Amino acid sequence: VGPFAFEWHARNAWRRFKDHHKEWAGWSLHSLRHGFVTRVRAAAGDAAASHLARHKSKAMTEHYSHFDQETFRRVLDSV
Repeated sequence: VGPFAFEWHARNAWRRFKDHHKEWAGWSLHSLRHGFVTRVRAAAGDAAASHLARHKSKAMTEHYSHFDQETFRRVLDSV
């Protein structure tokens, strides 16, 4: 109950899921959100990622994205 009832429900559901699926033990909702935004940015661009993640600023979308190992390799190989 309260203004954050949905968020608490999602966290508890995530914990129960991880209790039954040990292969997901190292993942958090935060890391899944980062991965989602990164993949959407790569596939459809910043505007789509910002809209789907409900970010109000481009800076927040950039904060939530990260580079994978292959991207780092391409950057380092090009230098």
